[in-house]
Amino acid sequence: LKYSEIWLKINPADNEIKWIKVRCLTKLERYDEAEQGLKELELTKFSPHKVYHAWGLFFRQKGEKEKARASFKHGLEKRSDHLPLLRDYGEILEQLGEIDEAFEQLEKAYSLAPRDFYVAPKYAALLEKKGRIDDALAIMTDLKTTFPDEASIHHRLSMLNNAKGNFREAYIEARMAVDL
Repeated sequence: LKYSEIWLKINPADNEIKWIKVRCLTKLERYDEAEQGLKELELTKFSPHKVYHAWGLFFRQKGEKEKARASFKHGLEKRSDHLPLLRDYGEILEQLGEIDEAFEQLEKAYSLAPRDFYVAPKYAALLEKKGRIDDALAIMTDLKTTFPDEASIHHRLSMLNNAKGNFREAYIEARMAVDL
């Protein structure tokens, strides 16, 4: 936030930095300032999909899930392949209990970035909820090759292997997660 404020003194028209500032204000729960910043970004016609995404994150942070859902959906209407929007829309749909629609959105996101550290685990978790443990295992195993030192991936692999009855593999992955 401090960096963005310094930068905006030098270049007050930098909408990317204004967007970052709004995100920081939202995370700091300075909602009045964040809302004002979002309204200003809307007036500048700055990347509508990013503005809708920021509104969605704003509402999600405040616990207003339906408003977050609507904002993410509007953002995707402006740019249907924006990975962060697909991810966050899928996540909010899951929180609202709309598992099939969440699955569809995260499947799209996964198809765009199969080794994304945020998308792949969320997609694998939905596959697991749908009883597709083997598919979830394959995704997480693939992700492990990209992030071999990430404890959370080994933990998830341990849980998936346990669900499959692969207790030795579950133990090995759990041990790796603890060691990391």
